[in-house]
Amino acid sequence: MSAPASPAPGRGPEARQEARDPALRRRLRERLLSLGYPAFEETVRELLLRMGYTDVRGAGRRFRRGRTLRGGMDLSATAETGVTRARLLLQAKQYERPVPRRFVDELSGACRRQGAWGGVLVATSRFSRAARLAASQGPSPRIRLLDGDELLSLLISYRIGLREDPAGRLALDTSYFDGLDGGARPLAVRAPAGALPLPAPPAGPGASSEQPEPTEMQWRTHLVLGIASLWLLTPLPGATDGRNAGLMAAAASLGALLPDLDAGRSRIRSLSFLGVRPLEPVAGALNRALGHRGALHSLAGLGTVATASLPLLPSTGWLPLLALWLGFASHLFGDALTPAGVRILFPSERRVHLLPRRLRVPTGSPWEDLLFALFAALSLALLLPFLLSPRP
Repeated sequence: MSAPASPAPGRGPEARQEARDPALRRRLRERLLSLGYPAFEETVRELLLRMGYTDVRGAGRRFRRGRTLRGGMDLSATAETGVTRARLLLQAKQYERPVPRRFVDELSGACRRQGAWGGVLVATSRFSRAARLAASQGPSPRIRLLDGDELLSLLISYRIGLREDPAGRLALDTSYFDGLDGGARPLAVRAPAGALPLPAPPAGPGASSEQPEPTEMQWRTHLVLGIASLWLLTPLPGATDGRNAGLMAAAASLGALLPDLDAGRSRIRSLSFLGVRPLEPVAGALNRALGHRGALHSLAGLGTVATASLPLLPSTGWLPLLALWLGFASHLFGDALTPAGVRILFPSERRVHLLPRRLRVPTGSPWEDLLFALFAALSLALLLPFLLSPRP
C-alpha cells in the first residue's frame, strides 16, 4: 500500500515542531471529541481533499452517531496516482478508548460488498492490539489504520481548524469548528487541493455516487424541554393559570433557544420578522467572539441573561422572567445529556456530562426522538387543561 508522496504544506522543521506541541494537540483533540458527528466527518473529509483525494462523499447516516445506511462505511473517496485510479472506503470514529477489532471487520466487509480497493479506519484514539492484527492480515481488502496521534499531526500539517495568532503561533480556529457544528458546511464534492501522503492503491473502480442523508437539528427537543420545565414552577401561585399560560410557555421557549444564539446556524438566529432577521448581527458577533457551546452554554451565560432581563421586571412581573431563566437552564441540562457535554463553568475547558458515556444521547438519534416525545407529552399535559378550559 505504499506510494510516493509529495510534501505537504509547511512540512519543514518548524511545522514538525508545531505538530509536536502538546498543548495544541490536546486542545485540538478535545475539540474533535466535542464535535457533533457530521462536523467530525466533515473535518476528515476536508483533510482527505487537501491530501489530494477526489470525489470524497458521505455514505449517508440515519443520525449523528450510529450505523450508516450502508453499514461499515462513513465516507468514500477516489485516489489517483499517475494513470491509476481506485476507490477507498473510510470509517471515522470519535473514540477516547481503544478502537476494537469489529470496526476493522465491518470496514473490510463493506469494501468487499462495494468492490472497493481498500479502506481507511480513522480514529481520535488508538487501536486495540486485535484491531491492528486484523488490519495487517491478508492482502485484500487492504485496511489502513490512522490513529489519533497521526490524525492530529496531519490536521496540524494541513492547517485544518487552526489559525496563526498575533505572535505567529498556531492556535485553534474556533470559528472553523463552530461553523461545522452549526451545520454551515454540508458534505459535498470538491476538487482536490494538495498532495497525497496517505498510501494510494494501484488500481480500482470508480467512486460512489451516494449522497449524504440530512440530519435533524436539536432545537425542537430544547423547545419542548423548556416548556416541560415549567412543571417546576407549578407550586408557585398563578405560575401556569389560564391567564398567563401562553406567556409563560413563550418565555420558556425563548429561554430554551437563547443559548444557541452563538451557533453558526440556529433556529433562534434565523427568526424573521417581515423578512428581517433582527438577531442575525448579534448572533454572528457572538459566534465569532465566543464560539458555539462556549460562554452562553454556562452558568456565566445564565447569569448574564438573568441580569440583562431584570429591567423587564416592572412590566412583566417575576413569573415570565423565571420561565425565561428556567428555559435557559433547561437547554444546558439537555446539552449535558449529549456526548459533547457543556462547559458549565466557562471559561474552564472541563465539560460536564450528566450521563455515563454509554448512555449519552447523540443528537438526532432515536434516543433523542424518545426524549422529544417524552418532553412533548409533559408540555402538552401542562398546557392542555388551559387550552381546553372555557374562556371568560
